Amino acid sequence: MLITTRAIILGAVRTAGDKLVVRTLTEEAGRVDFIVYGAWSKRSGHKASYIFPLSAVDVTWDYRPNKELPTLKEAAPSYPLLDLFIQPEKSTIAMFLAEIFARSIHKGEETREIFDYCWQTVASLEHTQRSLANFHIATLVGLSRLLGIQPNTEKHRDNAYFDLSTSQYEYNMPLHAFYLNHQQTAFLPTLLRINYRNMKFYRLDRTERQFLLETIIKYFKLHIPEFGDVKSLKTLIEVYN
Repeated sequence: MLITTRAIILGAVRTAGDKLVVRTLTEEAGRVDFIVYGAWSKRSGHKASYIFPLSAVDVTWDYRPNKELPTLKEAAPSYPLLDLFIQPEKSTIAMFLAEIFARSIHKGEETREIFDYCWQTVASLEHTQRSLANFHIATLVGLSRLLGIQPNTEKHRDNAYFDLSTSQYEYNMPLHAFYLNHQQTAFLPTLLRINYRNMKFYRLDRTERQFLLETIIKYFKLHIPEFGDVKSLKTLIEVYN
């Protein structure tokens, strides 16, 4: 059965010969990995030219329930993107977010709402002309809500610590390194209100922004199975240094 749907490219790995394994988030089937044969040949329809982090494409493949790695038959741009590929800051953010999506969203999960959010993220990143310094933080905060791991700030307590490993407020300092101090905990409800519309009003210096980014990544690693280390994090930090 042929399926055609919108998809977001999350990454690609070149294998033997002229083959690519492409990781995607699709609108109809969630996370799907494809194999592309002859990715750079003329007969391939130049599929490789569309395979960049956060590319928005229309894909077609032959769905077979027992086939683990389906063959990507067709791929074509679904949403016109320019700035995302030619502006270094946007390209770096795209690479980082594509890796985050790939590590956070697993095969077999219900992802339609998450796909819509990621598609909106691609469009927002392409068209935003104001400062992007907080864009990745706003994206991660929104993603945490859809993944069901966002802290519940309704249980916020004054003069408390926030335990990152249990996602709970504690009066006593946790006996491990994964927690926020009183000042950081007090800022948590404000942080969780950040989005693409209001992110420009969050006045964070370089040190504060890096701390928040690294803390959110740490929180994801504690609450998402097999999340692992984010390889593109170092590059993103260097861009804002």
